[in-house]
Amino acid sequence: VFLTKRLHAEDLIETAESQDLYSDFMKQRLSHEVIVEIRFWTAMRMQSVAKTVIGALQYGRALASLPKIKQWYAQFPEKRVAEDHVEVILAHQTYGHSEGSEKNDEAVQLLLEKYADDAVYLVFDLKKGSS
Repeated sequence: VFLTKRLHAEDLIETAESQDLYSDFMKQRLSHEVIVEIRFWTAMRMQSVAKTVIGALQYGRALASLPKIKQWYAQFPEKRVAEDHVEVILAHQTYGHSEGSEKNDEAVQLLLEKYADDAVYLVFDLKKGSS
């Protein structure tokens, strides 16, 4: 219900009825933007890699909110706190399974796109057949 109301308030969907959102989702009648929002909304409500990465990115935001850190970085506007103090490294085994997983690859790409301005680094397995 809350997700439906938020998407409706942001003019991403026409109606605030959760049954309509579910129906449109199941019939694949939603825009890519709405599907991405739904995927991240659900990822935050279960144990997922996305939730872990998003949570780890909050360390940089928390540091940036501290008064002493704000004062220090006010002197250096070209610098960003997260890049000096926090790095999130995601090890993605593209070929960890014998056939790979297109769905996993797509999920990691969505995560990296959404948080492209954050200090997230991707390390992945380049040698097919190894894990």
